[in-house]
Amino acid sequence: MPNIDTEKVLSAHNKWRQEVGTPDLTWSDDLAKFAQEWANKLAKDNSFEHRPDNKYGENIYQGTKKSVEPQEVVDYWASEKKDFKYGTFPDVVKDPQKDWSDVGHYTQIIWKNTKEVGCGVAQSNQHEIWVCNYAPAGNFTGEKPY
Repeated sequence: MPNIDTEKVLSAHNKWRQEVGTPDLTWSDDLAKFAQEWANKLAKDNSFEHRPDNKYGENIYQGTKKSVEPQEVVDYWASEKKDFKYGTFPDVVKDPQKDWSDVGHYTQIIWKNTKEVGCGVAQSNQHEIWVCNYAPAGNFTGEKPY
């Protein structure tokens, strides 16, 4: 299992949160353990999907490199910002041909009520898989991200 630099993970997330004025996230060992369990399962099963019936927010990433920096992973999710428009969830996309799932990773990162993050990383035969869980979860219908 790759070692996660928690400070780098927090910095990568909080950069995006500071941009919109939401409070910095803190690290949760419990969320990290939960995320690590799912990352291990995805790597073992050679699959890539969100955990079903997850009470936490979740972002997942699959890269082909053996070692990916936290900033690269979080920036990949946050790149959805280009399609984001501020509004009441789920009406948060610029293009009417798209839906909230096209910006959902970004909105989870910046969600105002989310306080904690924990991430896990696992290696499959061909991929490095990242799972980050967030509490409380974001992306609630009828609420604004910030």
